Amino acid sequence: MIGFTSRTFAAAIAKGELSLRDAVAWAVAERFPWLELRDGALELPDGEIEELRALASRGGVRLHFAWDGTNLLDPEDRSRFEKGLRRAGLLGPGTYVRVTIAGRAIRDSAAKRGYSAGEVARLKDGIERSVRLAEERGLRLVFENSHEPLAAPGGAEAGMRELLAAVANLELAFDPGNFMDRLHNRAPCSGPEVSAFYRENSGRIPYVHVKMTKDGIVQPWLIPDGDVGPAFYRGMIQDGKLVCIELPEAEDADSCKRRILDARRMLEEPPGA
Repeated sequence: MIGFTSRTFAAAIAKGELSLRDAVAWAVAERFPWLELRDGALELPDGEIEELRALASRGGVRLHFAWDGTNLLDPEDRSRFEKGLRRAGLLGPGTYVRVTIAGRAIRDSAAKRGYSAGEVARLKDGIERSVRLAEERGLRLVFENSHEPLAAPGGAEAGMRELLAAVANLELAFDPGNFMDRLHNRAPCSGPEVSAFYRENSGRIPYVHVKMTKDGIVQPWLIPDGDVGPAFYRGMIQDGKLVCIELPEAEDADSCKRRILDARRMLEEPPGA
């Protein structure tokens, strides 16, 4: 099932070209079944979230929720995490909640490429606790790979494969582009490695972000000859995943809309067409 993230409209929203309400209304008009409401800094008022839910619901669009910057290695992040879950709960039971794990800890340390054994143990406790809190609220928590490598890049550091092995109730918001983006990931991997990872872990991947890289560089559009092609994502749609178009921001709202609609056409295009 194909949706998109409101994050793609962030620059246009900041410039006043449209509002989140406009983005939701456009999703309704274009008959998208769902939309990822990205409240990056957890600043949206409760009333606005409830209004957006009502607007979407009237038009047959399901809203799921996301925010940015979670760091489960930082004890001070706990209250912010609980704030995010409370806001996600305004969208009702069954809402998927996409968060990150602790990618900032990797991003902000030039010497790091993955997690240490001690960090994996702390993350295991943090993830298990977070999933319990979400389940108590009727929410389904999915963790996005952000700056984490796909697998241990060497030494004592661990990647997402090792973290999945350590934490039984960890489900992914799978972002293949983040694994392959060589400007974003210090241990980028190849398309075949990402494909193999998905086959190995499909049962723990209910939610997917779609962006395209070519030679390890994120592209503004979906293209037919990226490091993984559109057929890779079509397979996920056939597998029943929530597939979320997450393209880089464009300079204006109309360009954002064209990028999203073009991506949907490419994802819906039958093989050989």
